[in-house]
Amino acid sequence: MAIVLGISLGFLLGLSPTARRYGLASIEVLRPMPGVAFAPVGLLLFGFSLKTEMVVTILPVLWPVLVNTIGGVSGVHQRLYDVGRTFRLSRKDTILRIILPAAMPPIVVGARISLGLALVLAVVAEMVGNPEGLGYGIVREQQALRPDLMFAYIVTVGLIGIILNAGMLALAEAFFPSFRQLRSGP
Repeated sequence: MAIVLGISLGFLLGLSPTARRYGLASIEVLRPMPGVAFAPVGLLLFGFSLKTEMVVTILPVLWPVLVNTIGGVSGVHQRLYDVGRTFRLSRKDTILRIILPAAMPPIVVGARISLGLALVLAVVAEMVGNPEGLGYGIVREQQALRPDLMFAYIVTVGLIGIILNAGMLALAEAFFPSFRQLRSGP
């Protein structure tokens, strides 16, 4: 959810200087707040629930993908826009065929950072309030003096992180075949 919201808002702010001028101040106020600071707000509003985990996870995870998308979209060289005008591309085609591929590397970087951060924050949120989650399992096994099971939970979280990262890269390569060339270098 944070990646979709971050990319959408990032495109809006990256393409519109007016939206960027008025929106960046709010982003710069909220962005430095630590993710754990949203936990009391989530607990107050939703109690110990999945909604609390989502509040604690989604809000802080939004920023890396949002900031990278804004930078990627606003950093598209003017000559690429000229190419779109030369080929008489519509606004939609310019965004899909020129701006999105040009901005894809920073967007993927932001999404990968966000995925790793989301995993960490979700585990931390589960340590506090979800007796069904991996985070709570880590704490439970640590308190039960079962380091073997505790490390099994930790390894599971690590494997989930590896799978999410590989999935993100595969998704980027599937939708943008030129991304593979960017990753492998010249």
